Amino acid sequence: MGNCPAPSIEENEDDEVMRDEGSGWQSSNRESSKSKYRQNKHVAVRPDQLWPDGIVPYKMDHALDYNQSTIKRAMKTIEKYSRIRFIERTHEDPFLKITQANGCFFSKGNIDRPRLSLGIGCESFGTVLHELLHAIGFHHEHKRPDRDNYVRIHWNNIQKGNESQFWKLKEYEYIWSDFPFDYESIMLYDSYAFSKNGRKTIEPIDGGNIPRYDKLSEMDKEKLSLL
Repeated sequence: MGNCPAPSIEENEDDEVMRDEGSGWQSSNRESSKSKYRQNKHVAVRPDQLWPDGIVPYKMDHALDYNQSTIKRAMKTIEKYSRIRFIERTHEDPFLKITQANGCFFSKGNIDRPRLSLGIGCESFGTVLHELLHAIGFHHEHKRPDRDNYVRIHWNNIQKGNESQFWKLKEYEYIWSDFPFDYESIMLYDSYAFSKNGRKTIEPIDGGNIPRYDKLSEMDKEKLSLL
């Protein structure tokens, strides 16, 4: 999570059981882009995580009742910028099970039982929004195939066992290549995420820090509009 909580909390995106001011970027041809992405079977990067007709049935554990308002606010934010709609499950399958397991992560698991965990330490709006974006198919910005042109990964500073959080995607796994790298994306880790020694794990190629974002960037919104 570019917006990950405490670095000690692991987000397991790879488990097979998987700033509003804007950056000044605008799509050169918004309508044609929408058509392209909506027709592309690989839209939102991971087609197996897409939801029929953009409807995401969900069931939330009662253990999360205390944070229900934040979770629903994050859902409403996604709905505002996309055709995605979250509905409380009655009988639908598959559905998104939102639990309070150990950590903040989305796991696709069995195809009929995708799971989103919002454990202790994962209560903030930005973290919830980040994880919900994973659940509808978004990858980390720092995992895009061309990321080495934009950020530097300091492998020696990463907590052992969390190296996979920084592995690059294959070209065929990523369809947002015509978007510039987004240094303000909520899907981008902050500079000290998963650090084992208090030193940077990721930084812009020209130096500096990546802060922790808790809201969608303009490009995040644009990508959502293509779903």
